[in-house]
Amino acid sequence: KSFSGGRIQHRGRWLTVEARELDEGGVEQRAVHAVLPAHGGLYEAVYFGSGAPFDGGRAGFERFLDTFRRTAPELGFDAYEDPQGRFRLSLPKAWTLSRSAAEGELRVVGPGAPGSDSPALMSISGFRYGERYPDAETFVREVARGAEETELGPVVRRSFPAGSARIVELKTRLDGRVLPERWSARRFHFQTSYAVFAGEKGFWVLRYSAPPSVYPDYLPAFNRALDTLRINPS
Repeated sequence: KSFSGGRIQHRGRWLTVEARELDEGGVEQRAVHAVLPAHGGLYEAVYFGSGAPFDGGRAGFERFLDTFRRTAPELGFDAYEDPQGRFRLSLPKAWTLSRSAAEGELRVVGPGAPGSDSPALMSISGFRYGERYPDAETFVREVARGAEETELGPVVRRSFPAGSARIVELKTRLDGRVLPERWSARRFHFQTSYAVFAGEKGFWVLRYSAPPSVYPDYLPAFNRALDTLRINPS
């Protein structure tokens, strides 16, 4: 077998390269590999074949690249009520639900960006004043700690059925090599929103995080959770 590759070329936002391979029967096989970079991942498209059929269908593949648009996912929701009666809200149906008894946290994990190691996720956690944070203001100040790079947006106060909340959005970059889980040697980009609801005895935090490339796609899940959240004040 013999193999040869061409130069990397740009076609719009796609990076393409054509490869040729001569198989054992002397037939030349050709393939065009196309990659569309995205924050937190990438899209890959491959067109392959040989001879006249390859040449005849190539224009169709190029039209595919030129017209490719990522579509936002459809989200369905189910009502969820905390077994301890602390809160209730609507969560995406297809996401995986888990609870942490030690942290008192409910977490739901959704899809990730193409090629990304980090999925979209939401969580809700309750904190009593003085146990881990003296107050909600301290939590808001500390949410960005541990990030290699952080872009912190303004703190905005909004009203919801569960009460008044402070909303803050962060864009962070983490080095996977220094995390306790040691996910990989790659750097991870996240976009995260926190909603902090302060009460008399403590506060609740609703968090939504996703790779930037899919953050807008699943933001409606976070907004739906905010609109349907009800907290038991006791």
